[in-house]
Amino acid sequence: MTTPFPGRSAPDAGFEMPLEVPASAPPDAETAALAHALITGRFSVSPKRLVAPGPSAAQLQHMVEAAGCAPDHELLRPWRLIHIAASQREALADVFVRALLERLPTASSDAQAQSREKAFRAPELLLAVALLEPSHGSVPESERYVAMGAALMNLLLAAHGMGFAAMLTSGHALRTTCFAQAFGLRGGERAVCFVSIGTATEVRRRSRPSAHELITPWQPSGDTMALPHAQPLDVIDVRPLDAGLQDAVTTSLLKTPALQLMRLIFRAGNGMPQHSVQGAITIHCLEGEATVTTPSRSCNLRAGQLVMLSGGEPHAVNAVTDASLLVTVLLHTQSSESRP
Repeated sequence: MTTPFPGRSAPDAGFEMPLEVPASAPPDAETAALAHALITGRFSVSPKRLVAPGPSAAQLQHMVEAAGCAPDHELLRPWRLIHIAASQREALADVFVRALLERLPTASSDAQAQSREKAFRAPELLLAVALLEPSHGSVPESERYVAMGAALMNLLLAAHGMGFAAMLTSGHALRTTCFAQAFGLRGGERAVCFVSIGTATEVRRRSRPSAHELITPWQPSGDTMALPHAQPLDVIDVRPLDAGLQDAVTTSLLKTPALQLMRLIFRAGNGMPQHSVQGAITIHCLEGEATVTTPSRSCNLRAGQLVMLSGGEPHAVNAVTDASLLVTVLLHTQSSESRP
């Protein structure tokens, strides 16, 4: 099979080589903003909605090189990518049908046709394979999958930065014996997912979790049990905690498809670095004092005061004193958006 990377070829016309930046160069605000926009602006796009043009050989090479920059404990390189050329899609379709019949010997002709059709989606296709052997005492299997996931995210971000869309997909076929044989997988190798890359005809966006949902303070006492979310007509107590503030932790009080309510607990001098959420939010200071800062202004909140921020507005929160904040988030509910 012809490799898509014939040497270290120069990029196609119109694709600019990335500038080399010294490893010691500190990131500036513009670089940080660009990186944040690249990460938060990426959405997965189904292979059904990926059409030509796909990346050139040079662009694909840059994507794979970006994947190679991911963390790699002990430099094991615990993954590899198999490129499936456009001329090989018919053969891939045959593999999909054999994999289906291995699992379901009586699969209908319609089911077989659906399996075949999947092989022809997206103009560019890679298979990601995890390498779990030889074993290494310092690197368990879980770390190898983490390294692979980081590599694939780098690849997806590189594709997004070049104007392409992509998605990771798996399925039962990847776990069949005939699939492993067709791709020549050795012992200790596991087919994990396909990487489909192309030009998006439509982007179906989903709401993203806020930072408040993803990070909680460590409680050395081990008392980290989360409270269940309130249900309709449940009474939620948001009175000041007073002396209880010292031992309180951040909790998510309520979450529906359209709304989330959280009580954030911050110690004096701590807070949340600049971030944004898609929906409009309110920050209500229940007790203590905190500062809310946006790129254009800042305001101090004391007990009983509230501020509103528009969706997508970058903001940081810093506690002047120990503080308890009631944050209400209007979740982003738009399910799809067309991209020209």
